[in-house]
Amino acid sequence: MKEALNKIGNRAIKETAYRMGADVCGVAGIERFQDAPDGFHPNDILPNAGSVIIFGKQFPKGTFISKSNAPYTLARN
Repeated sequence: MKEALNKIGNRAIKETAYRMGADVCGVAGIERFQDAPDGFHPNDILPNAGSVIIFGKQFPKGTFISKSNAPYTLARN
């Protein structure tokens, strides 16, 4: 018998991402990646994937103008 998949709604995913500090978050259906090159399609990594979750965090602008790598490393980590 095939195991039932847990379904999590887009809203719950985005709320969780924002609560954890993401500045942007989106959910894309797997069909959006139909033209991805070999090795870069989400199903190449996770064959049963139905959606892709994308999230990002903005770096402070000062990390890019500093002469030292320390601020960038701190923000990245």
